[in-house]
Amino acid sequence: MVTTKGGFIIGEGKIVLVAQYDVSVIWAVKSRLQGRRWNPDNKTWTAPVTPENIETAIAIAEELDLEINAEKMRTGLDHTTSYVVPCDDHCDEFGEMI
Repeated sequence: MVTTKGGFIIGEGKIVLVAQYDVSVIWAVKSRLQGRRWNPDNKTWTAPVTPENIETAIAIAEELDLEINAEKMRTGLDHTTSYVVPCDDHCDEFGEMI
């Protein structure tokens, strides 16, 4: 699935949502992700990597048609390496957030 709305990634011990402004996305993140924080500098939402937040992020992505790789999100709990799901123009060619 390819979308221009944005998506979830795991990096540096956090779940990160990079997405265009959308009230339904904001409401879902604020009401369902535990420990979430808004980063005004890079305009992203972050949340701690926990089993509950991973499953919530997967559910939000599926419901709102956001990019996510559920298998890699779940694997992120067991590995220290980061991986990136395509996230529009907010990532460089190496998958790092810009």
